[in-house]
Amino acid sequence: MTNIEHGEPPKPAGQIPITESARVQTLDECIAIVPKVVFDKLGFDEAVCDDWHLYVVDYCLSVKNLHLEAYVIPMKAYHRSLGEPVPAGYFRTLEKLVKKHKAQHKTLMTGYRDWDTSYPVLLQRSKAWRNFVGGTRSVARRIREDK
Repeated sequence: MTNIEHGEPPKPAGQIPITESARVQTLDECIAIVPKVVFDKLGFDEAVCDDWHLYVVDYCLSVKNLHLEAYVIPMKAYHRSLGEPVPAGYFRTLEKLVKKHKAQHKTLMTGYRDWDTSYPVLLQRSKAWRNFVGGTRSVARRIREDK
């Protein structure tokens, strides 16, 4: 679920375009709008996200502790990179995110894929795991509430 285009020439980054605002568990790092009053209460967690990856995912999960929600809006954005291959820093940060949020969330939904907090990230990255669970979960599932 995205209106982001990426690459040269630009291509849609996802299969489901956004046509109206919707509450989501997390957002991509391509663009995020945070009111100053909220950011003054809760800044980025630089101990967990010490790199370019997943800091908005972490932020979306963390603001839930302030009883706030994240919303995706129907806005176009362009990101030059195709995001492949996924850098090692992404997975280092993801492991810290899983540790930080697994008590509150069974699944962490990211722009790359959904991650089950009950299993090690390294195992979920393996081809055997993807074959076992049938690949990544449906994009449409991303809009459901994380229980």
